[in-house]
Amino acid sequence: MPEKGSIILEERLGYTLSVERKDLLKAASGLKEAGFDLFQFVAGVDYPDSIKLTYRIFSSRRKNQIAVFLKTEVPKDDPSVDSLVPIWPAANWHERETYDLLGVNFIGHPNLSRIFMPEDWVGHPLRKDYTDDRIIVMDDGKKEKPAAALKEKPAVKAEKAEPAVETKPEDAAATKTKEGTETSNVTSAETAGIAGEAPAQPEAPATESESTGEPAQAQQQDAADTKVDS
Repeated sequence: MPEKGSIILEERLGYTLSVERKDLLKAASGLKEAGFDLFQFVAGVDYPDSIKLTYRIFSSRRKNQIAVFLKTEVPKDDPSVDSLVPIWPAANWHERETYDLLGVNFIGHPNLSRIFMPEDWVGHPLRKDYTDDRIIVMDDGKKEKPAAALKEKPAVKAEKAEPAVETKPEDAAATKTKEGTETSNVTSAETAGIAGEAPAQPEAPATESESTGEPAQAQQQDAADTKVDS
């Protein structure tokens, strides 16, 4: 336990100030005057003979902007300590939570009432001596959830898939034949258009020379000779 009444640097925690519970209000007032203006939280831990409280107070006014953990403890047979709401109003709900779950009585709190549990709830759930019929305590002292809460949830039924439609062999053959007929009806011109080519042009009629198989000049010479003879 760190020396009470002085700020020290604790490893992995930072600056801490541990005081007796009777000096808590006085120590808090001194921190407020020193520029620690922001109350961040209070946390309680249940030990066999006492409940240890840790407050985190932050300074937004100091250049280094540090935080100090203010610590104290209260005996379990008299779990009471002064409220810090008059110094830091933000401590209001934090102290109500600690009272609700651990049973610490904050003297001078403006409205010390439960914040999570119903007002008529018996006991404080974060105390190690808290009992509840719905909690099962093992032989080693550990608590476990009731068996009813450990039951697996019923599996979600999968939706039935629709049966696949069977295709008869004759229907498949007819479909194949129909597709082949439609494909053969495509003209060569349409095929060329689809491929991006110009459609083939019809061939020109054969000339007279091509029909007789003779050169065109020979035919012209024969026509000239016939005219002279006449």
